[in-house]
Amino acid sequence: MKFDVFLPSLLVSPDWFADSAPPRLLAIETLLARGASHVSGEWPNVLLAAFGAVDAIAPCSLIGDGFEADTRGWMFAEPVHLQADRDALKLFPASHLDITAAEATQLVGALNENFADRDLFFSRGASGCWYVSCRVEELPQTTPVSHAQRGALMEKLPRSRGKISWKAIQNETQMLLHAHTVNAAREASAKMTINGVWFWGEGGHPAPPIGLKPSIGAVYGDTPLAKGLAKWAGARFAPPADLMLADTASPAHHTVLMIDSLDVLHARGDVDAWRDTAHQLDAEIFTPLLAALRSGVIDEVVLTLPRADDSLVVSIQAQSFRGSSGWWKNLTETPRPFVEYCLA
Repeated sequence: MKFDVFLPSLLVSPDWFADSAPPRLLAIETLLARGASHVSGEWPNVLLAAFGAVDAIAPCSLIGDGFEADTRGWMFAEPVHLQADRDALKLFPASHLDITAAEATQLVGALNENFADRDLFFSRGASGCWYVSCRVEELPQTTPVSHAQRGALMEKLPRSRGKISWKAIQNETQMLLHAHTVNAAREASAKMTINGVWFWGEGGHPAPPIGLKPSIGAVYGDTPLAKGLAKWAGARFAPPADLMLADTASPAHHTVLMIDSLDVLHARGDVDAWRDTAHQLDAEIFTPLLAALRSGVIDEVVLTLPRADDSLVVSIQAQSFRGSSGWWKNLTETPRPFVEYCLA
């Protein structure tokens, strides 16, 4: 009866809250106080490893985004806005751009027309994510878009491993998009232009690991990646709003919950919406989880909380709420604010 929860962008820097204090999240803080913690890998590798689908974030997302798997290599081709800032180049990801379906259709079509002779094919999924496919041997080594936003951008451009020069492809993409009529219209409307594509998340379709495929019975999430991992693992998929704690009743499998809402708001820099959503998650998701642990409906909850370069993993056992030690903790222990775990 194991319940795995993946929650990126909960452990944000206290400085991110500017002049206001970080919120107190009582259920989450109680869970953190009762758990045994260790440091694990960075996001999203720690999630892929839980499913045994190593180095396949874009292909797994593709599966959940309405496409069939094939033998080609795939990456995200995330539309971005690149902006010169003094001596640096800043990257704004797709979450900042509010791209319409009509704009995406035109731009993806232009990319396909331009790069078809080089065996590159761009696609837009039902979620709005953009992908590019090529021969597996031509996949470059890339940097996730979240990492590209930190530090020197030019040092994080894709590094070719085959015959294709991906730096040249990226530069050509910028010139093509810059001159497109979609961006002329966006500029006239004082919107950020879509003047670049960031390639990342490369991989081929993941093969089932020998003897290691996880016994996951249900996956709750609201992203193509969550849906794709569920499909690949042969698990039932549903949105977080349909969460049923009874899914943990069978000891033969466990349930995975992937919560992406804080990550999107953190990427946009929307502190107020982040705060409201964190309070909502604490009340609607983590308070019931805490109650289920206390009552013994769930034996274990494992929280995986990604940080900048690693993830804090906290395992909370139901037995920590029972017996004399559990009673004493209930009476005497005051949970620490969750932000104290950011650099723990």
